[in-house]
Amino acid sequence: MKLRLTPHLSYLIGMWKYARTREGIGIVGNENMRTAFLSKVVQAELTSADKIMVEDMAVYFYHTAYRAFFDQILAEEVDRYAHANDFAAAFLAGLFDAVGGQEEGKVYLAKWDKND
Repeated sequence: MKLRLTPHLSYLIGMWKYARTREGIGIVGNENMRTAFLSKVVQAELTSADKIMVEDMAVYFYHTAYRAFFDQILAEEVDRYAHANDFAAAFLAGLFDAVGGQEEGKVYLAKWDKND
């Protein structure tokens, strides 16, 4: 299976970077985050609905190839998302939805590293 990066996958990778579950591919977060993550998973047709696990504040699914692909993209994050395009915008949107916020008219990321 040849995996190709899309804006939908970039968004999911952005969310997954800091809110990832210990198992599979998923996130831990509030209901809005989980809903956004699940809707992108369904839109990208990464798995069927019956294979999605929901536990407390986490949603995840298992797929070895996508897990390796997500890890690879994060390892190449600086090169992949260095340009102003739909992929970088989707990745930043995923980061913001996972760990971002707005306070007094200023936007912030609660977690970030030098690559972000």
